[in-house]
Amino acid sequence: MQKKYNFMIIDDNHIDIFIAEKMIEATVESCEIFSFKTAKEALTFINEKEVSQTKTIMFVDINMPLVDGFKFMEDFEKLPEEKLKMHLPCFLTSSINEGDISYAKNFKTIKQYINKPLSQKLIQNLISTLE
Repeated sequence: MQKKYNFMIIDDNHIDIFIAEKMIEATVESCEIFSFKTAKEALTFINEKEVSQTKTIMFVDINMPLVDGFKFMEDFEKLPEEKLKMHLPCFLTSSINEGDISYAKNFKTIKQYINKPLSQKLIQNLISTLE
């Protein structure tokens, strides 16, 4: 039986959010999807939301205005341990820059670095590596 996950998408591009939402809906039978256009909104949501028993796979874009994905991850990794262990962040980005890929490895909680667009196969592979 497939473990149940929720999903969070943090991306400033509404088209990328739409694609990710549709791919998740087509791949995972039952889940909640939380979408945010800014890193600040997502961090506020995580801080204020009660810790759930369902882990949340997070897709974080790197290139966003104001607060980029790297700064979001710096702030995210300062959260209490009970919040960190229930969130499984992945970078979902169009960046193929070697510097970005290398810098992403500095974050202890990042599970994967995924290039856009998100697909059903990428989601299935991610879930299978997390279980």
